[in-house]
Amino acid sequence: MHPILFKLGPLAIHSYGLMLALSFVIGAQVALREGARRGLPVDQLSTLCLWILALAVVGARMLYVVSHAESYAGRWLDAFKLWEGGLTMYGGFVAALAGAWFYTRRHRLPMGTVFDAFSPAIALGSGITRLGCFLNGCCFGRPCDLPWGVTFGPDSSPGRIYPGLELHPTQLYMSLVGFLNFFLLTRWSRRFTRPGQLFFVFLFIESGSRLVIDFFRHYEPGGESVVLGGIQLSLTQVVCLVLVVTAAVGLVSGALRRAPASPAAPAAPAVRSDP
Repeated sequence: MHPILFKLGPLAIHSYGLMLALSFVIGAQVALREGARRGLPVDQLSTLCLWILALAVVGARMLYVVSHAESYAGRWLDAFKLWEGGLTMYGGFVAALAGAWFYTRRHRLPMGTVFDAFSPAIALGSGITRLGCFLNGCCFGRPCDLPWGVTFGPDSSPGRIYPGLELHPTQLYMSLVGFLNFFLLTRWSRRFTRPGQLFFVFLFIESGSRLVIDFFRHYEPGGESVVLGGIQLSLTQVVCLVLVVTAAVGLVSGALRRAPASPAAPAAPAVRSDP
């Protein structure tokens, strides 16, 4: 675990912050390149990237505060102290998604095509960011006896909560899903020609994987949860479940929707033969 990678004088370069910055820079380049290939205006996509960054941070912080409401009772102003940490990815994702929907509607951009262009970039960015989570020692898992279990140092949060125990490296699980999702979306970018379908594939893989991985992840006591069908789900899992159902409905409806029929070719004139 290396929460601080190196120092430049008094400036400390934090692993999570660096990976988050890299994920945005690299992801934006991938989105702009894919958008240009799809014939989208690059200048408007560049502006949209900045909107997504701002909304993702705000949304991620809001969901974290809501899911840890007891920790902020009586000191709600601390919710604005982003430097103290505390971001929930799916809060940022939903906020960025809503902002992208509004932006595309306002500027009359083809929403499905825009979302398809951004899908591989978001998957790649997720893979990179989760490496930062692993180096930082956050978003860790519960104890396990698997060969790839990870033991964190005693001066880290997971080391203090589970001293000397091997834990699920849930950060690496999510990172692997992000990189695999990016690979699949890149390979399938020309297979799913109907606008919006590639985005639904991304959403189904990302949200479905997170829904499962969260069963192995540690959450602080007192966090908000919901019981569905006798199964206790975190607030993030509830959001993932909604997104999985949305993606499945989108994929099925897109598959069942018939392609527009091509106009019938005029009948060839009959050839008359002389007796």
